[in-house]
Amino acid sequence: MNPDIFSRVCPGLSLNYILKSLEKAVQIFGKNRVTSNFILGLGENDECVVAGVTRLAEMDVIPNLRPISPHPSITGEVEVRRPSSETLLRLAKATRKVLDENGLRADLAETQVPAVQWLRYYAK
Repeated sequence: MNPDIFSRVCPGLSLNYILKSLEKAVQIFGKNRVTSNFILGLGENDECVVAGVTRLAEMDVIPNLRPISPHPSITGEVEVRRPSSETLLRLAKATRKVLDENGLRADLAETQVPAVQWLRYYAK
């Protein structure tokens, strides 16, 4: 969860607002009920991913690792490099460890609630 990468890839969005919205979603739905996609392949390193996964897990948010695939429609806009299968497996194992350390269980999440969108429309 690198703020520089986030601002480059998501111009005009606030990482702080998204994190606050996820915190609010956990207050509303409870532990093991809020997930967030963590996009991989935008220039982050393993340490950045593990730190971001840990930050989300400490908020009781279940991170979903999602490797990005290059697409012709974004050529030149964003540098995209899909992580290798070895990197994905290594990060998945690290994420599992972080989930276990924080008592999080993805199998208890009944749905993936897009917290920011939900809060924007229903929790005014």
